[in-house]
Amino acid sequence: MKFFYTTITTLYLVCSNVFSQEINKFKVISEGNNISIKNYEIALESADLEAYRYRSEIDTLSFDNGVKFILYSAEDLLSKGLSIDLNNYKNPIEIDKEYIKPIFKLTPEGWLIALYERAEKN
Repeated sequence: MKFFYTTITTLYLVCSNVFSQEINKFKVISEGNNISIKNYEIALESADLEAYRYRSEIDTLSFDNGVKFILYSAEDLLSKGLSIDLNNYKNPIEIDKEYIKPIFKLTPEGWLIALYERAEKN
């Protein structure tokens, strides 16, 4: 009987570990100066960043203090086993030429804010 419980417990731990593994959707590439990256990772994990994700190219998310992350492409995530519809994503070539990428800011409360520059029309 002890063997049975040990086997069941082992199977549970192995299965729960396999199914609970998260797919990395981003990666830090620059930590800035004296910054706790963990707060940024928590904010990025809870934010909906799909509007900034490209179909087949990585994107760089830059913060106002020098922190930078790469955002993996939709195709990268699909190849890692995430179920997504590639038709929901575009590549940079398909985006309006006047589009200016935002700079992000992490608030003290842990929210991400996208800061956009306004292009002046002549």
